[in-house]
Amino acid sequence: MRLVVLAALALLAPAAAQPLGAPGSYVDISTGPNGTAFDNTVFALAVGPDGSVYAGGDFTTAGGVPANHVARWDGAAWSSLGTGTNGLVTTLAVGPDGSLYASGIFSEAGGVPASYLARWDGAAWHPVGGGMNSYVFALAVGPDGSLYAGGEFTSAGGTPARHIARWDGTAWRALGTGVDDYVYALAVGADGDLYAGGAFQTAGGVPASYIARWDGASWRPVGGGVEGGFGFVLNLTVGPDGALYAGGYFTTAGTVPVNYIATWDGGSWKGLGNGMDNHVHGVALGPDGSVYAAGSFTTAGSSAANYVARWDGVVWSPLDTGTDNFIWTLAADSRGDLLLGGLFETAGGLASPYITLWDPDGGVAGEPPPSAGAALTLGPNPARGPATAWADATGDATVTVHDALGRLVATPFDSAMAGRTAVRLPEGLPPGVYVVRLAAGDAVQTARFVVVR
Repeated sequence: MRLVVLAALALLAPAAAQPLGAPGSYVDISTGPNGTAFDNTVFALAVGPDGSVYAGGDFTTAGGVPANHVARWDGAAWSSLGTGTNGLVTTLAVGPDGSLYASGIFSEAGGVPASYLARWDGAAWHPVGGGMNSYVFALAVGPDGSLYAGGEFTSAGGTPARHIARWDGTAWRALGTGVDDYVYALAVGADGDLYAGGAFQTAGGVPASYIARWDGASWRPVGGGVEGGFGFVLNLTVGPDGALYAGGYFTTAGTVPVNYIATWDGGSWKGLGNGMDNHVHGVALGPDGSVYAAGSFTTAGSSAANYVARWDGVVWSPLDTGTDNFIWTLAADSRGDLLLGGLFETAGGLASPYITLWDPDGGVAGEPPPSAGAALTLGPNPARGPATAWADATGDATVTVHDALGRLVATPFDSAMAGRTAVRLPEGLPPGVYVVRLAAGDAVQTARFVVVR
C-alpha cells in the first residue's frame, strides 16, 4: 500500500538550520477558535472551483471541528463533510461541477457503503459505480468530467481493470490491458491525454519505465521513463503550457540526471537545477509560473530547504525555515497561496499541526499592486482584539474587509476622506487571514490582516 511504501522509504532527516529564502510567510490554518488543531496527518489536498480547500487524511478533528478523515476550509473556518469516512483518506480530486472525489482505506462514506472511493456532492456522500476491490492511490478528472483512478486494484465496479480505470458517469471502463504494477500518480494533459506514474514497468504490454501516456486508445512510453533510486513516480502535474512535472523516487529521466524531480516538454526530459537530496512527494504550480516541490528532502539545488522549496526557473529557494517533518501533499490556489499537508507540527517555526498555508509574498495574492494616491497601514497586525486601519486618501473612499477567498466580510468605511483617517476594523472575526482594501478613485491599496486566537 502506498502509505506503507512511502513510510518505509522516506528518510526522516532532522531539519537543518538555514537562511531565509523565497519571501513570504506561513499562516496557521490548522488551529480553530477553541485552540484545537488537526489531530493527525494530512495526506491529500484539493482546491475547489469556488476556492474552498479540501483536506483528507488520518485525522478526526479539523480546526477544532469533528471531521472524520475529510474536511473543508472556506477561508475562515473548517467544517465536516457529513459524517466523513470510516477510514483514512489518501487522495482527493474535484470535478468541474464542484463534486469532490475521495479515495482511501475506507468502506463507508457518510454511512453509505463505498469501497475505497466516494463522491461528495455538497450535501451527501455517494458510491462511485460499486468502487474497487482494493486501494485507490491516484485520482484525476478529465476535461469531459470523466474520473480516472489508479492504484492497487484489479477490478473497478466488477470490471477487470489492472491498476487503472475510467468512470464515465455510468460505468467503469478499463484502459486497454492496464499496467503491470501499482499506479501512484495521474494527470490529464492539455490535449486530454492521461499520464500515469507508479511502480510499473509495462503499460498495455509496452515497456514503460514507471511512467506512461494513454491517448484514449493505446499506451505509450514517455521519453524512456525514469530510473534510479526505487524508480517510482509519486506525483504528476501538468502546467498551463502543457509541460509535465514528475516527482518521486528516481534519479534519472530518460538519460538525464534529475534527482527526484523532472519536467517533460513533449520531446525530452529536463532536470530542475540539481534537483533534491531526497524524495519528492508532491509538485504544484503557482499562477506566476513558480514550481513548488515538497517531500522528504532537506536540500533543493544547493540550498538547505526543509521539506519544501520553490523553483523560479533558475534556482531553488527554501520557503523560510520550512517544516519540522516531511510533507505528503501540496496544492496551489488561484491567488498564489500554497497549501501544505503532512506529518509536520510546525511551519516556519510556528505551530501549525499537519497543515499550513504559505503566502508567497507575505502580502495579498491576486490583488492589484499598490498604486499612488492612497496609503494603508494596519495595527496591531496580527490582532487578538481591536485593530485599526489608517487610510490616507482624498475624496470618495471605501475600506472593505474580505476573507481569504475574496468574499466581502465588512465595509467599515464608505464616505469622503480628507487625508489620513483612522478606520476601526470589525471585531469578533474568526481567526484567519483577511484582506483589507482601500479604494479611492483609481487608487487601490491592500494589506493582509491576520486575526489570531
